[in-house]
Amino acid sequence: MAIEMTVKERLKEFIKHENMGQGRFEKSCGLSNGYVNNIRRSIQPDKLQKIARCYPHLNTGWLMTGEGDMLKPVFLNEPVPNFDHQGVPYYDVDFIGGFDLVENNQSVNPDYHIDFPPYNKADSWVNITGHSMEPLISHGDMIALKKIDDWETYILYGEVYAVVTDAYRTVKKLRRSDREGFIRLVPINPEYDEQEIRCEVIRSVFQVVGCAKRIF
Repeated sequence: MAIEMTVKERLKEFIKHENMGQGRFEKSCGLSNGYVNNIRRSIQPDKLQKIARCYPHLNTGWLMTGEGDMLKPVFLNEPVPNFDHQGVPYYDVDFIGGFDLVENNQSVNPDYHIDFPPYNKADSWVNITGHSMEPLISHGDMIALKKIDDWETYILYGEVYAVVTDAYRTVKKLRRSDREGFIRLVPINPEYDEQEIRCEVIRSVFQVVGCAKRIF
């Protein structure tokens, strides 16, 4: 007769599956040192929430009851946080408000990497705020960015780009302007107006190659 695994044993099995030690797992979730070994009969709801936020592909129903599979069936279709530098670096900064920290300071370290093959050609993942691109991109989503060095000749008009000027940063569809030396920034949300800016004020342009709901 098979002996049913305990919650602690199932959690240890998941940690082994992730190829990491218990100490590293505890640190990544914000749990105290030695927490896993000190689990008795169950996991407190607040601790389970921390684990679920850090490892969204873990089936917490399996963890708590042993029913079902260890991993969620949608695992392969979701962005996966990775602490082994696989995938694209994620910076917990807002493109609209704090992206300059990533763009201008190469010593800033990513919070983790996101291993999501459809978007692994990107240079970085960051957060986005604002509602001008809804419903395509929602407030609080993550966006995957790829820098376009020769944007003046490469731009695919009608696609979504992140534009940086000395005054602001914004994410919009780019359209041609009837005026020489200008470009149109077009929102998707009809509640927002489009605007034209001079190309000469643009400092850098990033193609938005992917968008996903924030993992944590």
